[in-house]
Amino acid sequence: MLSQYLISEKIEGTFESHTIGFSINIYNNELNQDVKIALLGLADFNDSTPFSVANSIRNEFYQLSATPIFNKSVLDLGNLIPGESDSDTHFALGSILKELFSKNVIPVIINANYDSASIMFEELSHWKKPIEMAYVSSNMPMQNGQFLYEAINSKKVDLLNLSSVGVQGHRIHPKALQSISDMGFNTLRLGTLTSEIEESEILLRNADTTLINLDVLKMQESPGCINAGPTGITSENACQIGWYAGLSDTLKAFSLLGYNVLKDVDAITAKLMGQLIWYFIDGVAHRKQDHPKLHQEFTKYRCTFDNKHPDILFYKSKLTSRWWMEIDNISSKTIMPCLYSDYQQATKGDMPDRYLNALQRIR
Repeated sequence: MLSQYLISEKIEGTFESHTIGFSINIYNNELNQDVKIALLGLADFNDSTPFSVANSIRNEFYQLSATPIFNKSVLDLGNLIPGESDSDTHFALGSILKELFSKNVIPVIINANYDSASIMFEELSHWKKPIEMAYVSSNMPMQNGQFLYEAINSKKVDLLNLSSVGVQGHRIHPKALQSISDMGFNTLRLGTLTSEIEESEILLRNADTTLINLDVLKMQESPGCINAGPTGITSENACQIGWYAGLSDTLKAFSLLGYNVLKDVDAITAKLMGQLIWYFIDGVAHRKQDHPKLHQEFTKYRCTFDNKHPDILFYKSKLTSRWWMEIDNISSKTIMPCLYSDYQQATKGDMPDRYLNALQRIR
């Protein structure tokens, strides 16, 4: 029973009949088989009202239009009751996530933090190994004891791939980018992201979990953000990334973090976070089950190189025209997302960097 860990929230106000707040399912001691997505708010321990952050975001989300998936497949669990100690709270969150993963329900964690993300990785690792993670942020916390360092070096989580999306060089420790590169992980800098937004879809497509830190946004776009800067992505970019995250057939968990309600002028950031959740759920509704492991409707192209490099087998989906490439790592084969441009490069006799990085990481 999850109810012992949760407090149901009734958002005050009148919601029009076409809105999410009018018809959303509220948790009542049961997870029925129709539920695909569950919202969970975490407390803000720096506020005298512990759920003010989660509820302010929830209030904005409730005012948005509801399509069929919101009326049938989305469940609001309410907020996690803080325990008497951090370990109690962590145990409660782990118990909730374990139940959701066992029923193939995607948790959407509102007002997440790095502790909750670590717990999510650990619980997810019980259901799938290895894990791929996408982290959307301007920063890259890679120093000893920081979030990404702990995720990469955790003995409890087998991390196959990390994709850092939206990073800004002037905000990153000089050694972080080199460390990520040496491990064969993916990095998408802000400049490339804003000019080629579809590149982010490639990095999110195979992710098991995606975390969006609001510091990836421009300060002007998101005043209620912790550690915001003058440069970053726009709100439109953020919603597109949220939609890509939901569209991923592999994604099992989604989190939003980095919100400061005390700085949020006119609730602009709360409104944006509500929209981010909306676009994520809409992405889930538009999933195509398009991965090569899920159907056979693909056109295959083989590119042959010299004896120093293996052949690359490319897959083009007949359903969506998206591309994948097969990584042959001797003991098994891994299929990774790619772009048509990767195939074009291979036809000219050049090994795509995306392939070489994946080969380095897997071996």
